[in-house]
Amino acid sequence: MDSREQSLAVKISLPSSKSISNRLLLLRKVSGVSFSIHGISEADDTVRMNELLENLSPVVNAMDGGTTLRFLLPFLCMLPGEFLLTGTERMQERPIKELVDALVSLGADIRYVEKSGYPPLLITGGSLHGGDVFIDPSRSSQFVSALLLVAPFLKGGLRLRLSMHPVSATYIEMTLKTLSYFSIAYQQSSDTIDILPQTIAPRDITVEADWSAAAFWFQLAALLPGRTFILKDLCESGWQGDQAALCHFEKMGVKAIRSEEGISICSDGAPSHGKEWYFDLNHTPDLAPAIILTVVGLRSKAIFKGLEHLRYKESDRVEIIAGYIRSCGVTMVHEDDVWKLDATNAIRSKLVIDPHNDHRLAMSFAMLSVAGWPVSVIHPTVVSKSYPNFWDEVGKVQAL
Repeated sequence: MDSREQSLAVKISLPSSKSISNRLLLLRKVSGVSFSIHGISEADDTVRMNELLENLSPVVNAMDGGTTLRFLLPFLCMLPGEFLLTGTERMQERPIKELVDALVSLGADIRYVEKSGYPPLLITGGSLHGGDVFIDPSRSSQFVSALLLVAPFLKGGLRLRLSMHPVSATYIEMTLKTLSYFSIAYQQSSDTIDILPQTIAPRDITVEADWSAAAFWFQLAALLPGRTFILKDLCESGWQGDQAALCHFEKMGVKAIRSEEGISICSDGAPSHGKEWYFDLNHTPDLAPAIILTVVGLRSKAIFKGLEHLRYKESDRVEIIAGYIRSCGVTMVHEDDVWKLDATNAIRSKLVIDPHNDHRLAMSFAMLSVAGWPVSVIHPTVVSKSYPNFWDEVGKVQAL
């Protein structure tokens, strides 16, 4: 990094991974084994998860936390008592049937309170046992992770059979890495995971920085050639699938330099107008908003695969993004199993973004604004779901 780049470098603090944090919290609770979690995420989802685990009541409100609700469901099925598991209005539109069906086949007593296949759920706990179970993971990898986290503590253990290839498979790998860290043994084949009953080996753990949050800074680096961002404490441990941001954004000119401080990123500034890239995001869908809006900001083209299940996130992410960018002269159309984006004629139209309570939409559009587009985001506090200090970090860039 030369002296000019050094003068323009901004040191960015990232949140700890909420995905890892939530897995650790549940595993510690369900195992009954004490271990310390250092650097745990301060994101709303993790704070809520911790509160619910430590202060269980007959009504368990996961709010808008998809991971929170899905991870808590099998845990509640193990506990004696009756529980109402619910969430926000949007959470009640997110499917849960595949996980419920799997749990019922293992003896769980779960009833739908309103719409079949969706929360809220009435659970009479205490009857869950292990066994051989099939699950359809095509809508959410969280269904698989939720079962894996309780599997070692079920009578008889669990043989989990996947009926098809899962979406976001890297999150299942994260769950298995979490189990392995605590010496939980498992056997895995292409469509089966076997876990016998066992206890965990207590070990303290430090939660690493979040690659999903880092993606928005990769986005900004691509849109602001000549600016360097030092992502403090970010490491390539392999625990997080969204580490794939390195490869995806390298296509768009973002170079990464590793150091003891973290990872420094900057764009090579090569012309990108009209270029076309291909992105398969089946395993890393959380990167989609940042990548899509980077392509828009660079006035380029892209073909995306693996966006279909984004309609089940905090919002219907692809449709909402497509709706906004079309007003900027961008075309984004769904053909067969891919989305085609053409932003070569994009204009910087004024946009007022309602993120629909979706933290990733708010942050990805915010980075367009920082890069000079006339974009404003209403309800900016939604970012606290995963990145509570996001706006403070953005302020560092705007202050230069």
